[in-house]
Amino acid sequence: MNYLFRTKTDGYIFPMMSRVHIIVLLILFAGLLILKNKHKNYKKILIVSLVIEQIMLYSWYFFIKGFNPREALPLYSCRIAVIVILLALPFRSDIMKLFGSYLGFPGGVIAILFPVIESYSYPHITNFIYFIGHISLAWLSFCYLIELKADRSKLKTIFLYSHIYLIIAYSADKLIDSNYAYLNWSPIFTGFFDKFNKIVYLFIVYSIYLVILFMTYLINKKIAIDQED
Repeated sequence: MNYLFRTKTDGYIFPMMSRVHIIVLLILFAGLLILKNKHKNYKKILIVSLVIEQIMLYSWYFFIKGFNPREALPLYSCRIAVIVILLALPFRSDIMKLFGSYLGFPGGVIAILFPVIESYSYPHITNFIYFIGHISLAWLSFCYLIELKADRSKLKTIFLYSHIYLIIAYSADKLIDSNYAYLNWSPIFTGFFDKFNKIVYLFIVYSIYLVILFMTYLINKKIAIDQED
């Protein structure tokens, strides 16, 4: 049990396109296919899964590893997405569900395509938190993209909220030298992104966020219309 919750890192790097990675990817995309027609059957399970994941995540940072504002704040896009979606439930807010899903669906999928996990070899609590959290987030966000369709007015609101989030994340990065929203440096494709100075890099990442949001809008529009048909 102590090994599962150890705090000393061992330099582990998750092997891209390994057998384990391919299995996780298959689970992710198989789940999306199942949810396309049966999303109502699994929403409650996914909500409970994310609540448990949040308890595990912040228990790890606050009570086991020790609080470090450079990595423990809920300022990564997927963490924001989970919190917004869970808060949307008691408030019964569709725009909160959509905003969370517009961050959570692409964020969850990208996180599984290019895993950036803490440097702990399996088995470790952070391994489970990372994969369970991101897969559950991607699946639940997909459910809401099927159920709710953003018109242009809602899309503008989502873009506004996203701008506010990025400004807050950038401010935190400057203040405490963190890397929330990956606005300071990229953990993937470093050979490409390291070629640019910080201003150009920031512009590129900011543009990527906007493109991903718009692509999610197109996906939302397509699958929500299909569901209505």
